[in-house]
Amino acid sequence: FFGLQQAALQAGEETFFGWFFLLLNDLFDRFVRFCDRNNDFRFFYIGGVRFTWSLTGFYTQKRDKAIVENNQYLLEAQKETFLLNTRSQLRQQWAEIQKLEQLIVSDLQIIELREAVTQAVKAQLDNGVITASDFLREVNAEDQARQALITHQVQLIQARLNYTLTAGQ
Repeated sequence: FFGLQQAALQAGEETFFGWFFLLLNDLFDRFVRFCDRNNDFRFFYIGGVRFTWSLTGFYTQKRDKAIVENNQYLLEAQKETFLLNTRSQLRQQWAEIQKLEQLIVSDLQIIELREAVTQAVKAQLDNGVITASDFLREVNAEDQARQALITHQVQLIQARLNYTLTAGQ
């Protein structure tokens, strides 16, 4: 992109040479005969050299080059900022993945404990020590632990997808 801008600046500084040649006979000749009253059939031709030189390039060249260089530095700074922010996001997302993996491990342990509690409470219900509402409370607690595990597993999948998306893989 900046190469094109520099090429455009250089093109503005260049001089251009051109030439032209025109051969006129029919219509122009009739007009001349009308004015001249001479019936000779003649050819008229015009030729020349064209030279174009832009003087404004000398006045704006230094400023335009400085603008292109500043744009290059700005783009490089934006690139570095983007890379820094991306690396920071990747670190945060990796920490989130690690946290969710630890939560899943603890959820599995909680589910094991809740299952053991539910089995003990079922035995107590069978023996008439506790009521059915107490039993349902413990079953609901086990079910909530399972739901928490599933929620954390879904969050882990989402966190891994976000990480791979941010990493560009």
